[in-house]
Amino acid sequence: MTFSQDVAIPGRVLPAGQYIFRIADSRTNRHTVQVFDRAGKILATVFTIPTVRLTATDDTHITFNEQRTGLAVPIKEWFYPGNINGEEFMYRSHGAMIATARR
Repeated sequence: MTFSQDVAIPGRVLPAGQYIFRIADSRTNRHTVQVFDRAGKILATVFTIPTVRLTATDDTHITFNEQRTGLAVPIKEWFYPGNINGEEFMYRSHGAMIATARR
């Protein structure tokens, strides 16, 4: 994926650029996303929760949370092409891990 501005994932800001997002190969937790740079170096492993959309599309779909001007925009959801099931990123809020508010 290519981002034209800085984006946030839980615990990290990704500068504008190209990244690879993959579901981690885990027998115990299918909802773990790994983020790699263009060269394939792992940058982060993030736990997510399952989410669903109404219609699948032929391309990767990312939704974002709102953010104040000048700060990295947090990624809310990631959907793989052709799939209605996706991954929702969780962010720390007031000392507790919570899912971002659903709209």
